[in-house]
Amino acid sequence: MLLYPNGTASTIAWTANDACYFLELTQPPTECQPGASLSISGVKVVRLRGNLTNAFDLAAWQPSNGAGTFTYSLAASHGRLSSSGNNGKIY
Repeated sequence: MLLYPNGTASTIAWTANDACYFLELTQPPTECQPGASLSISGVKVVRLRGNLTNAFDLAAWQPSNGAGTFTYSLAASHGRLSSSGNNGKIY
């Protein structure tokens, strides 16, 4: 990940399958207490795969273009992670 002064980010990857992830909480957790399992939904994930120039706009917190990007959501309930939009995979 290369971060530029203009607020964009580029990825540098060894292979086309290497990836960087940006996560955004879209709502507060429903359970977040010491000793308790985290419960949260609506965690937006943006996966950037491969070598991409100016692929992510940090100020807008979104991909700059669609090439090499995939967006899906994560949730945690009673200590178990689940994914929607990524064939059930968290990565």
